[in-house]
Amino acid sequence: MGKYKIEKIELLNENDIENREVLVTLDNGTEIHICACYESWQQWGGTTDELGTSVWVADEANDWLHGDSCPPDFDEFLCGE
Repeated sequence: MGKYKIEKIELLNENDIENREVLVTLDNGTEIHICACYESWQQWGGTTDELGTSVWVADEANDWLHGDSCPPDFDEFLCGE
């Protein structure tokens, strides 16, 4: 299983709840997409190991993806590892 680091997290389409998405960029350049799916989320764009790296991001962003007006705060996770 590979060990990847998250380089960047972007919130896309913030003003369009139906099309909100989180874009996670890993240190190897892979871009993982996360969007709402029923009452949960789905992600795509990477291998199983790469997707596993961004599961916590998807969990944190779930409410926002489903319409919460308060965007998730990822800083505590990105700051020191």
